[in-house]
Amino acid sequence: SSSAQVLRVLPVDGASPMAGGQRARVDDTQASGEDGSMAQDGVEDSEPGEVPVLEPAPTLRAAELFGAHSEARMLLVGDGNFSFAEALLRLEVAGCQLVATAYETEAELEVAGFRDVFERAERLRDRGMAVGLGVDATNLTDTLPADVVGPFDVIVFQFPQHPERRKIHLQRQLLRGFFASAIGQLAPEGSIVVSLCRGQGGTPAEEEPRKTSDTWQVQDAAAELGLLLRLVQPCPTEELELLGYRSTGYRCRGLRPSNAENMQDKSFNWDGSLTHVFCRDSIGAVAAYALVWSHDVSLWEPDGFEEEHLQVALRAAVCGEGGDASDGVEVTLELMDQYCRPEDGKRARTYRLTVRAQRRAVSQAAWRRACEGVSKQFSDAADRTQSVSLGALAGGAETVGRASG
Repeated sequence: SSSAQVLRVLPVDGASPMAGGQRARVDDTQASGEDGSMAQDGVEDSEPGEVPVLEPAPTLRAAELFGAHSEARMLLVGDGNFSFAEALLRLEVAGCQLVATAYETEAELEVAGFRDVFERAERLRDRGMAVGLGVDATNLTDTLPADVVGPFDVIVFQFPQHPERRKIHLQRQLLRGFFASAIGQLAPEGSIVVSLCRGQGGTPAEEEPRKTSDTWQVQDAAAELGLLLRLVQPCPTEELELLGYRSTGYRCRGLRPSNAENMQDKSFNWDGSLTHVFCRDSIGAVAAYALVWSHDVSLWEPDGFEEEHLQVALRAAVCGEGGDASDGVEVTLELMDQYCRPEDGKRARTYRLTVRAQRRAVSQAAWRRACEGVSKQFSDAADRTQSVSLGALAGGAETVGRASG
């Protein structure tokens, strides 16, 4: 027989908001019957009246995907109605410590009439979970409760949403702010987990890709903070629903003047949603999808210029002086144009510079900065050699050299 992690569905003690009055617990059990035969259709043999034990689906299940393992310290941010926290708690992972937070303050929830949030928060506290209200995912240091101290092994932002939901640049800004804040609370080898609705993330994992300009660009936002996208999986929505999670965190104010002050609590469509798992690139992980960026630059050729010199300089700008092939960074050059200035013979080149990074978190902005910085270094070197050359022709090379120094 072979061992497998299974999802065991058990009756809940007392009243529960979960449909069917059940909860789930992750156990390490045998996935075969007593006679050594494998259970049929993913269900173990059971006596009449017993609840069957279900094997996990081929994709990663909730406990594994969200990092709810033994002894893990998990921080949940933006859990508007705390149903996600309750769902994870029902997994009954021994030793896993959960901290659940919501953006709204207690006063805002009172005014909006969201009493179910307080009821869930009380149940979570009764189970020993820390709960925080008024916690800003983009400013965790200043808004987490005083008794909640990092670092955390896992930080989860389940379906983030800026209040101005129709302004895509604000959604990107929210993600960048969250990553910048979360990385300061993250353990060295920890993970940041973000679930997004269909098409929002903009990674190659999307079933129906959108134009990059129409997505939240989550992989690029994380890379700017040195975070690598190591895994993308379909969000296990069916399992989460079984555990009691409800997609009712779509909160906004009315759009018309007549209802602008009314808080709305709506569900959203999470079909096709994806869960993205990030880690620091310093731990040696390989990205689920390579980051590929191109940028065009023009530069003046210094004396003795060779394209290999430009490649080495670009790699050093991304990986440091000691970088090698093990960094998983490929730099390619495509010569687009050349120019020679008639009056002095000074030469210029225009290149399309492309990076493909598999082990380094290289954002588009970081690659642009590297390209512009390196091209400036080469052009400055060309100016210096040109000055020396012209000075030598005039018989004043040493003077020019001293003056420029």
